[in-house]
Formats: sequence, structure tokens, C-alpha cells
Amino acid sequence: MNPYFRKKKSFATELNSQCWIQAKTCIDDGEGGFLVSWHDVNLVFCKIRSLTAEQIAQYRTINVECNMTIDVRAETEITEQNRILFNCRIFEILSVQNIDEAGIIKSVVCKEKRE
Repeated sequence: MNPYFRKKKSFATELNSQCWIQAKTCIDDGEGGFLVSWHDVNLVFCKIRSLTAEQIAQYRTINVECNMTIDVRAETEITEQNRILFNCRIFEILSVQNIDEAGIIKSVVCKEKRE
């Protein structure tokens, strides 16, 4: 075996964290209005990365305030109407991108919410 050849790391081993995908539910409050509640939909493996200063600057040129990307498997059903819960941190989803249109990875661009 060639010592200069390194086997490419599997994508499955890069997904080293677990997070919950949550969906919004509107509950009638009895006074004609609604209360917003979130419920867990799916527990998925993910890779959470902070954006670099250069990437943040690029997103700001198109008026997008974001600070994290979260990679999940492509078959994961996730949209901009969902949110991600990781430990005690909540991430608002700004966009979901299918990287290279290969159907392997979805990259979720997020903004951490402070509550």
C-alpha cells in the first residue's frame, strides 16, 4: 500500500453529533388567537460547523445573517419551516442546500437563536 495514499474518510464518520428536527404547531389559545409550539419530528446525525469570517461576509453581501452550517444526510426531510435543536441550542433554518446536487449531503444554513 502506498504510504502517501490516504483512504478518504467516510461521510458517515463525519456525522458525529445528533440533533432534533422540530416542526411548528399552532395551538388555539381559546381567545381567538394561537400559541406557537414546537414538537420533535426526527432525531438525525449531523455535523455542526461555524462559518468562517469570510463566509459570513459573503452571506452579508446578500443580506443574510447566519453563523452556522449543519450537514445532514440528503434523505432527511427538512425545510425552512423547521428548526434544529442541538443540546440546549436552537437554530433557525435560513436555507437548505443539496451540495453538488449529488443527493448525499444537505447543508443547512442556520442562525443561532438566543431565547
